[in-house]
Amino acid sequence: MKKFSRSDLLEINCYKRLKSKNETSTFKWSLMGGSDSTVSDIMVKNIKTNKSFFVEVKDIHASQGAQFTVYPDKENKKFIHTGSHQTRSSLKIVDFMSQNFEAFANPTTSGIALEGIQDLLRSHFIEHYRYKKAKFIALTNGVEDRLVELSELPFDKLTAKYRIIGNGSSHVSSKNMNEAKSLMRKGISCMTKKVDGKTRLYVKSNSDIGGTKIKGKKITYMVSEKNILNGVWHEVRQLSSSYSPTVILTF
Repeated sequence: MKKFSRSDLLEINCYKRLKSKNETSTFKWSLMGGSDSTVSDIMVKNIKTNKSFFVEVKDIHASQGAQFTVYPDKENKKFIHTGSHQTRSSLKIVDFMSQNFEAFANPTTSGIALEGIQDLLRSHFIEHYRYKKAKFIALTNGVEDRLVELSELPFDKLTAKYRIIGNGSSHVSSKNMNEAKSLMRKGISCMTKKVDGKTRLYVKSNSDIGGTKIKGKKITYMVSEKNILNGVWHEVRQLSSSYSPTVILTF
């Protein structure tokens, strides 16, 4: 049985409510994005014209998005915008940061606020989600949903920070497999299983152990909150030791 995170459930339940209220014989609603941030959350397809548009789901209380990685070039006192997708406004945001290089040169995990460029943040947010073909944003509180056209969002609530974020996790590599197994408590059953062509490590527990971290010599491991087999086998993941300085918008 797969276990979903709070954000997954927010998205899935919002989709189900919107579909039940809005799907017709002409418009078909499909859940899309999931963990792939390059794809919008919901696709709405016109069966007659074969044309589609997308809906992005956002938590009305606080939701992050439209992020991009920016590296400081300390030798030349400027910032370098990386990533395959760059909006016109994100390039201008990077120019603004370069003009104020010392203020942003040393980002931390708590972040440095980008202030005084509200119009640029708004434009980047719109350009970013238009690139993903999103026409509407679904604002949800987990119970009720409101569809708002992308350009009509209340952007006075939009803020941004430049901060350090971790680069996620991956399955335990063959190089680290023995160490990860040795770190498990005595009496806990472990197994390896090939899933999606990769050998993965699982530990058995009837308790909710998702999020538990175990520190190795060089690698930190974490019990997944989502990747669970048969309700009891929890995948052990290795956390990336690399970090990226990133501009993150919060809506």
